[in-house]
Amino acid sequence: MGEIRGIAALLTLILLMMAFPQVGKAADNPEQAHIFIEGKEIPGNNSSAYMWDNRLYVPLRFITDRLGGEASWDGENNQVRLRTSQGDDIIFTADAWKIKYNGKQYLTDTPIRIKDDATYLPLRYIAEFLHCTVIWDGEQRAAFFQKVPLYNVQSGDSLKSISEALHLPEGQLKETNGLQDDSLQAGQTLKIVIPSIIKNKDGMQDFYLLAQLIDAEAGYEPYKGQIAVGDVVINRVQDSRFPNSIREVVYASGQFTPAMNGTLETIEPKPSALKAAAEVMQGVNIVEGALYFYNPGVNSGGFFASRQFIAQIGSHRFVK
Repeated sequence: MGEIRGIAALLTLILLMMAFPQVGKAADNPEQAHIFIEGKEIPGNNSSAYMWDNRLYVPLRFITDRLGGEASWDGENNQVRLRTSQGDDIIFTADAWKIKYNGKQYLTDTPIRIKDDATYLPLRYIAEFLHCTVIWDGEQRAAFFQKVPLYNVQSGDSLKSISEALHLPEGQLKETNGLQDDSLQAGQTLKIVIPSIIKNKDGMQDFYLLAQLIDAEAGYEPYKGQIAVGDVVINRVQDSRFPNSIREVVYASGQFTPAMNGTLETIEPKPSALKAAAEVMQGVNIVEGALYFYNPGVNSGGFFASRQFIAQIGSHRFVK
């Protein structure tokens, strides 16, 4: 247990108390950034990192070459494969929101990007995949990477005792390390940096499903109409007359045709649908109380005509 407490303390110190080296003031170039690994600045990278959508993207190969790992490009499939020094096998697809991590598919909260024939990932993702913590100092425009050692299982350790000591959920610790059960052996090593794709797995699945539904039902509607369709789903989740989860609402019998006929799973949401889903899940609601939407040019009278009108956006009418 002593090693557990030591690593827990290390994580806390890295995140909260790290003494940052001083760097020179960044030039006016908005893409300039300084990258430090284990306290030493990596030279020649001032124009390699860049900001996009308020996030710092860093070239994958530039970091892996210094932190351990091998990245290879598959031009035919527009994919990059990363094999880390911790034994992880990760496949990224350019401009996609999906990652294959040790054979399992996960969703990201931002697409992987290609710029000037190089693969870029958000700073946080690269750190997590390479078993590091990272701190971004926006004022100095500097990123500080710090390696986190693997945990060596001691005699008497259990998955539960390790997770409690390190404040890591057992399930996430188990999934990150590809454990099939809770059994551990003395001398075994465990990765204790949990990737965000695992920590945020449930929320990202809901987000992506909502984006798929928005695209299927309103992909060619005005952007406000796309948000409104997402709002209907959330309004239903919050209404006691409907299921209380996004997935259950979407797949409720007789509700959304794309979910019923199996086409929903095949949809790759367009950027506008992804953006709309993100806004909806952040609380944007432009049709409060609306529980249904329909196209009056296709459906008129009957059930929908009896409902209270909320708004008309594009070709959809929203009612409660």
